Amino acid sequence: MKTYLLGPTPAWSFIDSDNYRRSSSISGTIQTRDRFTTNPGGTVGHGQAAIDIDASADDVWAVIGDFGGIGSWMPGIESCRVEGDDRILVTMGMEITERLVSKDDAARVLTYSITNGAPVETHQGVITVTPTEATSQVTWDVDATPDEMAEVMASIYQQALEALKAKVGG
Repeated sequence: MKTYLLGPTPAWSFIDSDNYRRSSSISGTIQTRDRFTTNPGGTVGHGQAAIDIDASADDVWAVIGDFGGIGSWMPGIESCRVEGDDRILVTMGMEITERLVSKDDAARVLTYSITNGAPVETHQGVITVTPTEATSQVTWDVDATPDEMAEVMASIYQQALEALKAKVGG
């Protein structure tokens, strides 16, 4: 199976999605790939946090789909404000700007990128809510350079998904 990495330039390439290592984190799963492909800025790393939540996909999406509401459920967010397509997060003494790339309510997919304030050259996050019988699965994929940041971010996102689970579907 091939995965296409989206990025700020069309020079991104296909990666083999079977080339990853898996580690458990709390009750969810983090997947990271060591080295994938090269973009104009260097090697791109990929990470994924995932969790099952005992709530309907619509209930989970109501929280995830509120781009400016992340401060109400993600640990460590001191404040969040939205200015146009940007959300500005204050956390751990940093002010991080994230830009909403796309939001598909029907598919329950939110894509954003960090544009300023974090130690990344490129970043793209994709949060997906998928219904599974009476529950939901939430995945938070991240592609980043430098590639080491993908694993760091996946770990942070896993903690955020645990907090989301406690808020929405304990």
